[in-house]
Amino acid sequence: MSTDYRRGTQSASEATIFASQHGVIAREQALALGLTAPQIHRRLEAGRWIAVHRGVYRSADVPFGWHGRVLAACLAFGPGALASHRAAGALWGLDGCERPPVEVTWPGTGSKRLAGAILHRTRVLPRADRAEREGVPATRPARTLVDLAAVLEHERLEAALDSALRDGLLTVAYLEGRLAALGTHGRHGAEALRAMLGERRDGRPAESRWECRLARDLVAAGLPQPVRQFELCDGGRVAARFDLAYPGRRIGVEYESYGHHHGRQAWRRDQARHNRATALGWLVFHLTKGEGLAAVVAAYRAAA
Repeated sequence: MSTDYRRGTQSASEATIFASQHGVIAREQALALGLTAPQIHRRLEAGRWIAVHRGVYRSADVPFGWHGRVLAACLAFGPGALASHRAAGALWGLDGCERPPVEVTWPGTGSKRLAGAILHRTRVLPRADRAEREGVPATRPARTLVDLAAVLEHERLEAALDSALRDGLLTVAYLEGRLAALGTHGRHGAEALRAMLGERRDGRPAESRWECRLARDLVAAGLPQPVRQFELCDGGRVAARFDLAYPGRRIGVEYESYGHHHGRQAWRRDQARHNRATALGWLVFHLTKGEGLAAVVAAYRAAA
C-alpha cells in the first residue's frame, strides 16, 4: 500500500472511499483504513486533503460538488445524521426542491452547529425513515415529505408530493400511515399535508404545478375539489383522461401549454379523446395559463 503523499500517491483503499463518497472522508474512516494521525496531518499539509469540517476532509483530486457537501455535513454531525427536508427531496428527485440547501436531521444531543448547513434535531429517527440515496444517507420519501411540509410553501409541497406519487416512491395510503405514526401534534405543516393526501385518494397525482394551481383556483371560486387525472371509461376501456374533472357534472378540464401535444399525432389523439368524451355527454374545457377558468365555473353551476 502506497501512502506517501509527498510523492502524490494514495492507497487503493483511499481512492475507493473517495470515489464512493463524493470525494469526502471522515477522520474515523481514515483511521479505520490504517492511517495514523501524523499521516493524516501530512496529507493536509501537502494539500492532497482539504479540511471541510472538523474531522471531515475532501480529496483535492476529486470534484467537490453539492453531494459532497451534503455527505460531509452528515459525517461531521456523526452517527445517525441524514440528509433531510429539501436536501433529501433533491436526492429523491422531487419537484419543488430545486437548488436545495445543505439540510441535515440529526438524532444526537449537544449544541453542534455547522457552517453552511441547516440542522434539524429529532429525538427519534426510526429505521423505517432511513435510507441511502446516491451515496448519501437520507430520509426515505415518506419522512422527507412530512419534513418538507414544515419548510415548503403550499405550491412547492404539492409539486413534491405529486412527483413522489408519479414516480412510484410511495402511495397515498403509505404516506398517511407514516404521517399518523410520526404524529401531527406540534408538527408544522402536517395538517396541510394530510389535506393534500385526502384530495388525492380518488385520483392520480397532478402532472404539473399548473394543474395544482388550477385546482386551487377552482376551489377558491366556490367549486368543490376536482378529481385529478380522471379516467373516463366507456365499455370497459378508457375513452379519455382529464387533468381535472367533476364526474358528477360530466365536466373535464385539460391544461394546455406550448408544446403540450408534442406533434401532430399527439394532437390528433387528444382530439379523438375529446370527441369521444363529447359523445358521452361530457363538456371538455381546454384551459391555458390564466384563461378559461370562468367558463368552467359557469358550466359547473349551470349543470347543478
